[in-house]
Amino acid sequence: MNNENKKKRYYWFKLKLSFLTSEKVDILMSQKNGSSYIVIYQILCLKTLNTEGELATHVNEIMIIWDDEKIQRECKWFDSDTIRIAKGLFQELGLLERNTKGCLQIKDHQELIGCETGSAVDTRRAREKEAERKRLEVEKKRLIAESKKIHEIEQKQKDLDETIRIAKTPWLDKND
Repeated sequence: MNNENKKKRYYWFKLKLSFLTSEKVDILMSQKNGSSYIVIYQILCLKTLNTEGELATHVNEIMIIWDDEKIQRECKWFDSDTIRIAKGLFQELGLLERNTKGCLQIKDHQELIGCETGSAVDTRRAREKEAERKRLEVEKKRLIAESKKIHEIEQKQKDLDETIRIAKTPWLDKND
């Protein structure tokens, strides 16, 4: 990875297993457009990864708070009424709250995202490769030891077969 990519930050959205079975989601899903509200919430989580969950655009030192029209443009598949109702429900359920700047913000946003730098990606991949190399080395040693045991067992089986063959041979033939 080149130096420019090492400086980049990579973000992802984390969805907890309990999210879809939570009371808040149950309330949303019981609404007429419930599945749309869930998708809108997820889109907002993704669109605000770089703004710490704030529904705002930051240009230099200026913060432009998203209005319903901006949210609708960000969630382009949904009409403005659905956006307005979803936003109200999110606030009532505590999924969205106003921060000290007067901007709507996704509650507990930091728990919903993960991030790492390009350098961290490289380090993680190197560690994964090293762990895989060690795992393969251990597996190789285990297989070699197993192979030796199999060879020993086969040799013992041959010796036992020979002993049995000799034991079954009449005594007179052994002296010949």
